Amino acid sequence: MADSVKIQFRNELIADFFAGTFGSSHKSTVKISRSNDIGKFVYSLVKYSDFPLPPFSKSAEHYIVIDAILPDNVFNTADSHYIYFTKEDQQRINDYVTAYFNQEIRAYLIMGQELKLLQKDIIEIFMANYHLDPVKHSGLIKKDYRWRMKVKEKISQIAKAYGM
Repeated sequence: MADSVKIQFRNELIADFFAGTFGSSHKSTVKISRSNDIGKFVYSLVKYSDFPLPPFSKSAEHYIVIDAILPDNVFNTADSHYIYFTKEDQQRINDYVTAYFNQEIRAYLIMGQELKLLQKDIIEIFMANYHLDPVKHSGLIKKDYRWRMKVKEKISQIAKAYGM
């Protein structure tokens, strides 16, 4: 039997990336597995309750909510309990998935450049791999540009400090 728990995301791109990480292009329901780091992290934060918890409050309406299906596995220790995440766990999941997204997109960009691919093509490959909608998430090139400018400035400052 699989358990289901809701995960709230503050950012639609991150919610879509989370779903795409598990091979889902439909973000309302995602089957989580321990086959990648995000799945392992999500499983590690699961809490158990003897009673069902109330649904999300009205203040959560501006969040993107994903129904996460967590299949039973050999690590289950609390059969016939309700699973949930605390507010802090929700924040940790958001932070972790955002950081993982940033590392993953940068890895794609670096490897793609080593393969002499155009930035636009690398972004398209990344979006296809994670089932991201290119129209909704067209800002990835701008995000990469801002990140590169930030790193370039930091390197310049350090080089200047060392007299290079």
